[in-house]
Amino acid sequence: MIHEIKITNIGSFKEEATFSLIATSYGRKMDNVVVREHLSPILNSGIIYGANSSGKTQFIRALYDFRNQLRGNRVWEGPKNLQALYNPFKLDKDCAKVDSSIEIRFDYNGRDYYYKVKFGSAAYSEEYLERSYNNQNDVLFKREKKTSQNHIININDGQTYSIPPYVLGLGFLLTAETSELSNVAQYIANLQICNGYNWYMRDRLWREVQSWLGNDDEKKRRKDQISQFLNAIDVKQEGVEFPVSGDADFDKIMFYHNYINNSGLVKFNIGDESNGSKWLLLLGAKTIEALENGYTLFIDELDACFHPQVTQALLKLFSNKTINVHNAQLIITTHNVNLMDEKELRRDQVWFIQKNKFGCSELFSLADFTDVDENTPFSDWYMANRFGATPYISGLEKVFNL
Repeated sequence: MIHEIKITNIGSFKEEATFSLIATSYGRKMDNVVVREHLSPILNSGIIYGANSSGKTQFIRALYDFRNQLRGNRVWEGPKNLQALYNPFKLDKDCAKVDSSIEIRFDYNGRDYYYKVKFGSAAYSEEYLERSYNNQNDVLFKREKKTSQNHIININDGQTYSIPPYVLGLGFLLTAETSELSNVAQYIANLQICNGYNWYMRDRLWREVQSWLGNDDEKKRRKDQISQFLNAIDVKQEGVEFPVSGDADFDKIMFYHNYINNSGLVKFNIGDESNGSKWLLLLGAKTIEALENGYTLFIDELDACFHPQVTQALLKLFSNKTINVHNAQLIITTHNVNLMDEKELRRDQVWFIQKNKFGCSELFSLADFTDVDENTPFSDWYMANRFGATPYISGLEKVFNL
């Protein structure tokens, strides 16, 4: 499970921003907390609010770009390999001279891990993975710069690997002979990251769903799961037909519907369905995959196409201990204040992003406010701007006086 994520000098985040899923001592709504022996209690979901252009998507995008680097180091691109990841804060010229960093604390197979990577426009400058177990900390691997063209990955068992400076060491270790390292690297590579309206990401998601569907019996079972998922959230259909070809485009998906006189079924191309239905098919598949495997699922702008009751239902799946038996997690960004319900959420599950006067995004938690308790009407106070992270709207009338 993910414990904590930190990003620095990425997108609109100039200074270090920390998002934590470590449960506080609040002690209520324990269905939303996973308690493990000898490990910190961890939240199974978190929600991030903020005005438009506050940095919510930037935060998710940083993880998305990093995960893509991890899944596929494009060695043949040379230093350009890092250009998709390195995106320093642009409102301060000096930030282009400073490395960015990503840090992830998580647990896997009963042990705590901490991973950190720093990088510039053409090279990774720092990278290491630590393990905590039985009150002992061990460095499992560490990156060392030998020359401007050669870095060394030092493994704790004495092995060393030579890699180019623009190749992510953790990605290299996905196929390492050391099973612990490869398993831990795969855990981070399995972070599921989605967006509620980005069409470029939609096509990438479709490729992931195609891979997850599998073949033959497995594909039939998962196709039925998706169909049942859609019906359960009131997207009525009689079945979904996925293209046979493994590289077929998203627009080849078909929905089955009943004729009004029950004389048979008619096929609808997915292009004839609503945007909400299209996204719910993909996000439904990713939700099922996350819950079945104990993955962490990030969804940016979950409410972009969905009714508030649908998003509420998705959140409840992750706090349902009879369904979420593998401790999957859901982290979303949203504008839907209906989800900010003090009857359902703990204070430490609600987060905010806002920009300061210099245009820097800042990330903070509802748990930081000492005057908030379990009886506080979260959404009412938020809409009254008692927490910040709301848009300042003024002067709209002037637009029509030009």
